[in-house]
Amino acid sequence: MKACPTKAIRVHEGRVAKVVGVCVDCGECIRVCPRRAIRAITSDKGEMAGGKYSVVSGSTVLYSQFGEDVTPNDILLGLKRMGFSYVHDQSYTNEMFNVAIELYIKENRQKEHAPWPLISPVCPVVVRLIACRFPDLLSHIPRLAAPREIVAR
Repeated sequence: MKACPTKAIRVHEGRVAKVVGVCVDCGECIRVCPRRAIRAITSDKGEMAGGKYSVVSGSTVLYSQFGEDVTPNDILLGLKRMGFSYVHDQSYTNEMFNVAIELYIKENRQKEHAPWPLISPVCPVVVRLIACRFPDLLSHIPRLAAPREIVAR
């Protein structure tokens, strides 16, 4: 499939196959497939309820999926009504991450061998794409935990 940035999706004799370890989960194949033969694999609420607690973290990426008339609080309340034990707003963690990036830039920008430009570690798809297709650019990604990783800890 030509749309796949890592060539992880192959079509052979009319059948779709994914090359494991090469797919970066960008979703481009799902978006462009004319026959809708490719679908995302998701978990339903029952599968997530296997533990004692169910936790969800709302991020700006999630909030941006809704219209202007839907506030982050509306989304967080909706998640709580869905049955999650704990609903976390990731905004504060994002702010702390931004401070850490600012400090990282101040400390490293003037160093002789500091890679520039920096590439944000926030999007897991971008990080996986760079690792797969452009490994020489990995040094441009600051070795800082992304907000989603900080929240998960």
